[in-house]
Amino acid sequence: MKTPNFIKDIIYSFNPKYLDKLTNGTFGHAVGYFSMILAFAFVIMMVLYAPQVGLLPGYVSEQISKFDAINVSGTASMNTAIHIPEDKPVLTIDMTGQEVKPTTERVVITKEYVLYSLLKGPTKVGTKELLEPTENKPIVSQLLALFIIFILPSVVFYSFIALWIKYFILILLAGTIIFLLAELTSYRKKWTKTVKLACFAAGPVIAVEVISISCNTDWLVPLIHVVGVPIYLVGSVALLILTGITVVLTHYFKAKDGAHK
Repeated sequence: MKTPNFIKDIIYSFNPKYLDKLTNGTFGHAVGYFSMILAFAFVIMMVLYAPQVGLLPGYVSEQISKFDAINVSGTASMNTAIHIPEDKPVLTIDMTGQEVKPTTERVVITKEYVLYSLLKGPTKVGTKELLEPTENKPIVSQLLALFIIFILPSVVFYSFIALWIKYFILILLAGTIIFLLAELTSYRKKWTKTVKLACFAAGPVIAVEVISISCNTDWLVPLIHVVGVPIYLVGSVALLILTGITVVLTHYFKAKDGAHK
């Protein structure tokens, strides 16, 4: 049975003897490698997070209980309904007072009620009940939990994109810093080759950081936020060190192979 190329890349990324050969590939191949590592780590993180989704109603109810009283009052009027998106809407807000006949909508909000169909069949909740959440905790908690679950796919998608941008920036920075330092030594390499090495060296850092999101990341020491996601001190230093080590080792093994030829 032939070993998939991605699995080979993972094995070779931990073997300096073959790592230099990986950098002979295209820049897209190196970016694709760290992207696949990120994707696998992200899936594992989501699987570890999954049990917490079932605890959402209880968590929301607990948070609402912290209020002694919440009474929301106000009036709203409009001359035409809002459909999001306009074609085959998922959400409709209609405060015109006219009868609403849902078609493709998953959520319909009117003056009298909120109709939603998320994980189960259509459910109607009176607007008055929602305006008094502390007195209707079970209903409000369930609705808010379902709403959170409803928007999860979008949150997951944008979280993955944000993480990808973060690691791409970190890899470029780590590769550039090590490239500049290597220029002062006998281990100098081309900038593109150094950045490719950073892509392969980033694998363990990405896996540890992303999977840790499901439990605790305090030990990674958050520094700043980029595109909404934290940059960790431990991960950044580890990436620099691993990139530097791969540059030195690939230089050593390449020189050693050349001496044997």
